[in-house]
Amino acid sequence: MSSDEQKSFPSIPTSHWWTIRDRFKVSIPDSLDAKYITAHIAISETSAGVSILPALRTLGLIDNDGKVNKELAANWRDDETYPKVCEKMIEAAYPKDLIQAVPDPLSDAAAVTRWISSYTKAGDSRVGKMTRFYLLLAARDPDAKKQRSTSSKKATGRSRVGKSGTTKPRSKTSDKETGKRSHVTSPASFHINLQIHISPQSTAEQIELIFKSMATHLGKMITHDD
Repeated sequence: MSSDEQKSFPSIPTSHWWTIRDRFKVSIPDSLDAKYITAHIAISETSAGVSILPALRTLGLIDNDGKVNKELAANWRDDETYPKVCEKMIEAAYPKDLIQAVPDPLSDAAAVTRWISSYTKAGDSRVGKMTRFYLLLAARDPDAKKQRSTSSKKATGRSRVGKSGTTKPRSKTSDKETGKRSHVTSPASFHINLQIHISPQSTAEQIELIFKSMATHLGKMITHDD
């Protein structure tokens, strides 16, 4: 990378990268322009001309006129030679300082982000996109698309099951508490009206015995109810 070039790096979205590669697997075009990109990716020609095409030129897949580098394209679409092509693209698009500063980018993505941020002075969003694409190339993995797709399907499956495929287990504690509540009754409230007829001939001792007997029996009734 020459020193007079703009301090920016390719930031092709991962899905766009694999879509273009899949199209190249079908047939390698002689040239590539914004119309070719928009025919296979849902973006505007302006976006394709501003982001995708400049990145492909930087990586060496096309020249300034849009002509495709057939040899590099053929190796790029081939799974066996894909890793080597990624190495060439990194050498062509990125300074040696970055490669040397972060020799193992996949295990230290944060260091890549810091380096690119410091070098380009770009905003966080732009830096994030450039970092993700650099890590994509650094992975050199032609099966990354399959792994990403499988992970997405598993995550989607778990999400669906979580929303509609399961029922919330009933709490055993709640059941017990409900059972207890169903058998508990409110304390009974009652009134006792007594009419005592005492003969005028009763002595004081007899009257006292009558009240003691009543107190004893009423006490037993109350204790039994509790």
